[in-house]
Amino acid sequence: MTPTRTRWRFFLAHQDSKQEAWFEEQARQGWHLLRPGLFGFTFEQGEPCEPRYRLDYQVLRGEKRAEYLALFRDAGWAFLGESMNRYYFRARPEALSPEILSDPDSRKERIRRELRVLGLLLALNGWNTSVMGTKVLRALPWSGGHPGYMAPVDYIFPPVLALTALATLLLGWCCWKLARALKSEQ
Repeated sequence: MTPTRTRWRFFLAHQDSKQEAWFEEQARQGWHLLRPGLFGFTFEQGEPCEPRYRLDYQVLRGEKRAEYLALFRDAGWAFLGESMNRYYFRARPEALSPEILSDPDSRKERIRRELRVLGLLLALNGWNTSVMGTKVLRALPWSGGHPGYMAPVDYIFPPVLALTALATLLLGWCCWKLARALKSEQ
């Protein structure tokens, strides 16, 4: 049985090239991506080599997903898995192209797809943060809240507010980086 290991790594939405480079470095050390995950990536041990790994962002289901994967399979790319709409591929020796997105229009469309989803998440998370911020501000004594009384659930809101505010900032930063990448493709 081939030895495997799971490595934990956190990559942001705009760091696909960094993620691909990390997979390629692991392969040069003899560890080949077996299963991608959200933060945990399973590798299997093998001969060190120089494969190409590429990621794509798609929101596909059913027949469209099957057609999409068949297109890549026919072009010489092995599908390794999908996590959070991010599809992971490794080039087989007979791959027709060194890139899965070889023209500027397809690269721009990929960035736009991800920006649409991240923009929606940013808007929802921003709204949630503002609602929780309002709840916390209303509970403060100088805001007319009840100084001696807070329901037990009210103690949860300040740390959750801090986490959602941090997530909103992170999503906003990722959207900004993707928007800059989109602009640089033009």
